[in-house]
Amino acid sequence: MIKVFLIRCYGTMQPPNAEPLAVETLAGALKQRFGNQINVELLMLDERDDPDGSKLADRLASRSAIDIVGLSIPQSTYFLALGFLNRLREILISPLIVLGHALPTHAPDAFLSNFPDALIVRGWGETAICDIVEQYRTGSPDWYKVHSLMFMQGGRVITTPVVWPRTLSSPLRFRPLDFFVRIESSRGCHYDVCTFCTRQPRGSKTSSWFRFPVDLVLKEVAYLQTQGITKFTFADEDFVGNDLEGAENIAYGLKEIGGMQFSLSLRVDNVYNPNESDVLASRRLNLFHLLKDAGLSLVYFGVESLSDTQLKRYGKGVRAKDSVRAVEAIEEIGIPMELGYILFDPLLTVSELQENVHWLTTRSFSKYIGQLFNNLRVQRDTAFANLLKYRGLLGEFNPNTIEYNYKYQDHTVAKIATICLKWKEEIDEVYALARNVQRTDFNSTHCEIFVRQIRLLELDMLKQLLSSIYIKNDIKIDSYFLYHRYNLVDQLKQKIRSSQITSPSIHFLSLAIDRFLEQKTEIL
Repeated sequence: MIKVFLIRCYGTMQPPNAEPLAVETLAGALKQRFGNQINVELLMLDERDDPDGSKLADRLASRSAIDIVGLSIPQSTYFLALGFLNRLREILISPLIVLGHALPTHAPDAFLSNFPDALIVRGWGETAICDIVEQYRTGSPDWYKVHSLMFMQGGRVITTPVVWPRTLSSPLRFRPLDFFVRIESSRGCHYDVCTFCTRQPRGSKTSSWFRFPVDLVLKEVAYLQTQGITKFTFADEDFVGNDLEGAENIAYGLKEIGGMQFSLSLRVDNVYNPNESDVLASRRLNLFHLLKDAGLSLVYFGVESLSDTQLKRYGKGVRAKDSVRAVEAIEEIGIPMELGYILFDPLLTVSELQENVHWLTTRSFSKYIGQLFNNLRVQRDTAFANLLKYRGLLGEFNPNTIEYNYKYQDHTVAKIATICLKWKEEIDEVYALARNVQRTDFNSTHCEIFVRQIRLLELDMLKQLLSSIYIKNDIKIDSYFLYHRYNLVDQLKQKIRSSQITSPSIHFLSLAIDRFLEQKTEIL
């Protein structure tokens, strides 16, 4: 019997309660194809508990014979993965190593240079992992017969044609009650031209987006409900895509199942598209009424900016006023939302910054902004990276996040960005964990209030920084904002303590709050 371990890495960019859907889906595909001929075990590798991966490697070394170790390596887990793989190589007769997820897909050189015998699966990997096992069982595998693969042979990097799996494998869920469950109804992005997005490798004739069969999606939701799970998120990058009818059918099906709360991600033109007929526009709005009735409790909106020139630079294909119309429509329907926002980019101008602040202030949208002080992550294999290289602004590559450092074109923007990003770095652990509780609980009043207060405070701080350009030409943060931030964190600590709510997410948040308050006592 083939023994396979599939391991999901967790770093600073992965919430502690995020379900390891990638490895669960691979495990489901393996069990579906091989049944009892294969033994699949799922493991988690979290840098919060095992910073260099050595503890898990030592545990594996004590197990009986292992054939294949698969490692899912998302952004921010590069050094964790290297530590684990190096330790495994030191203490264990090497099993076949299979690497996947964002970092091996977009930075294969960073792994193959250290582990030339490893296989890298590029993109979605259900078909590939099954074919890898099939080849492994022969005793003399021919990796050329496995799609979506990258490997070393004779000192050269070999790539095989990429194939997107089109069948929906039921995930082999790993302690689902301990995680915020994720479900796929589609894959890819029907728009697929934003300049800052990395994209899954695909063949030239492969569509950039597809929907899984709706009946299978609903079957999975119904099954989860029988397991006592009533809250989940759609993991889709683009829930509606170009299949409005499919989204409607999912809404009807979820309403029939009943008793579920869920979240999903949207593009602005999923809600409002000025180029469509009134009939289609009305149908789009009706979809979100249907989804709300079915249990939609949070929408993630990829707005990114409210400056037209910045949106054009991002390749979003929408105007600021279209985004405003879409946000107001969801607001009127009464669905809570979070807006994805990328305020700072290396080509940002002061006027664009002011334009963003104007819209956020006049429309009171700041309370929805996921993180106001986000800077553009210029990632490898993106159009924006090529643009900055042409402009001479591209800096060093960081394999841990597959992104490049860069310089700001405008010196004033650079000063403001430096102050705001330092603020974000200081508060981000607490804020991100509190926001994760709000995102996944849907009913966490304490965290929701805290997150909203931080968002409003950050907008006020940004206004102060912009006004200082003209008033005294001395751009620096007012100490009021530091005091107020400290007090908000301290108030959240007291509210969590008095509520006596316990969960792994609250535990990690409480630890982060203590670290922040201890480090910032000098403010008082």
